[in-house]
Amino acid sequence: MDTFIQIVVKDNSGLTDEQVISKIREVKELERIIDEAKAEADKLKDEIKAEMQRRNTNEMRVGDFVVRNKYVESNRFDSTGFKQKNPELYAMFTKCSGSFRFTIGC
Repeated sequence: MDTFIQIVVKDNSGLTDEQVISKIREVKELERIIDEAKAEADKLKDEIKAEMQRRNTNEMRVGDFVVRNKYVESNRFDSTGFKQKNPELYAMFTKCSGSFRFTIGC
């Protein structure tokens, strides 16, 4: 029979409050930069879409790129409506799940 030995090393050095605050500030700054970059990317996408509309096309080949703006349709299950009309059946197929949500607030 194989024996498995687990060695756990505890590190009590941890972060100081000042280090945690510094990391939080860095996260907030990076999130701000990301939000600004996403807004700029969305603006550029809108300009490209406007040009595609001006050219009356939903696909453009420019340089090494192929840009498409196509309507996509999808079918989604209306779980709220199903739950209202079939509550017992809905309950039979409902599973509980959980996760951690990390937030930083002021």
